[in-house]
Amino acid sequence: MAGTANIKAAIPEGWRQVRLGDILELEQPGAWGEDPTPNEPGVRVLRATDLTRDGKINAGNAAWRRLSKRDMERRLMQEGDLILERSGGGPGNPVGRVALVEGIGSVYCNNFCQQLRVDKAACTPNYVSRALWQRYTQGVTARLEHQTTGIRNLDYPAYLDLPILLPPLPEQQAIAAVLDSIDDAIERTGAVIAATEQLRDSLLHQLLTRGVPGWHTEWKEAPGLGTIPAEWEVVLLGDVAEVERGKFAHRPRNEPRFYGGGIPFIQTGDVVRANGKITEHSQTLNELGLSISRLFPAGTIIVTIAANIGETAIADYPVAFPDSLVGVTPYGINTNFLEYFLRTQRGRLNQFAPESAQKNINLEDLRPLSTPLPSVPEQQAIAGLLDSVDTALEQARNQTNVLQLLKESAAAALLTGRLRVMV
Repeated sequence: MAGTANIKAAIPEGWRQVRLGDILELEQPGAWGEDPTPNEPGVRVLRATDLTRDGKINAGNAAWRRLSKRDMERRLMQEGDLILERSGGGPGNPVGRVALVEGIGSVYCNNFCQQLRVDKAACTPNYVSRALWQRYTQGVTARLEHQTTGIRNLDYPAYLDLPILLPPLPEQQAIAAVLDSIDDAIERTGAVIAATEQLRDSLLHQLLTRGVPGWHTEWKEAPGLGTIPAEWEVVLLGDVAEVERGKFAHRPRNEPRFYGGGIPFIQTGDVVRANGKITEHSQTLNELGLSISRLFPAGTIIVTIAANIGETAIADYPVAFPDSLVGVTPYGINTNFLEYFLRTQRGRLNQFAPESAQKNINLEDLRPLSTPLPSVPEQQAIAGLLDSVDTALEQARNQTNVLQLLKESAAAALLTGRLRVMV
């Protein structure tokens, strides 16, 4: 194989190159079994969909199945086994994901997966798992795909022929430990993000129904809003903001002659991914495209009104967008305060959508939306408190991205011996 020659040319001192199949003590397909019954609930069986995009196992989603006594005896996975996805895959997700069985208790894998067990006298399972995962991320397994009856399958014999570089066992363990430490940092940051998101959601509800702590002593019931401070006014959204639908007059929308200029053109997906602020975009219009669309000013709150109803984000710069989005341009209310309030209305807006294959709402649902109106200083204080939490969230998300890049570059260097670990 060409890949083999390339690796051979760069074998570090003290390392050796082996064929994957030569370091396996066991390699066998899993079993799917039968549906559980009340008298026989079965055992946990992992599917390819339980392997995550970062080489982990989501064991909490395992299916409960009844296996034969023979399969239960022969196919129980041991700590340190690997699960390889042989069939399935999906758009942008080729077959060949692999994950290490570690700390998840008694599990089996289904017949779309392969159970692999390495020779632990020569290999650290964690090291081999990471080496195989790197092949997956490099697209090696995608090149080994073939299809039968519409199902994407891995050319398993060719997979077993893949070459793997093996450093001495202590260095394998050290490399795995370095990459484990980066994974641990990613998980810790993920836990911080989850906790901060929970805090933000709780604070969002508290501030937009009770106001700034200590500022109020009396309350009132407001239709559509529940209990709010007695001093707050209740207005219609259309009384404090221009509410206008986006525009793109041509059908079909994907005609190339309208695109590729310098005018940002926002789509629903851009709003969903924005975390409240549009700071980047994936598509642009040229002047001809703008002539059949319309430009909204910076500071416009963009609201999705079809499919993902009620997602919101503030545009940091002038943007155009189609009629599946609505522009809310505040003139009598703090922009950040209003965007935070609209976040809390997603459930309410979804109730306006008719039951149909393509859910959507219209301007008549948005303009009369009951909206709280605290004093300007309190609007600013509420927005400032929530902004500080969102800033912390953005910093944590950026840290996760940095750690992911570090993991990728460290794996590429360590698993090829370009960077050596002292042991």
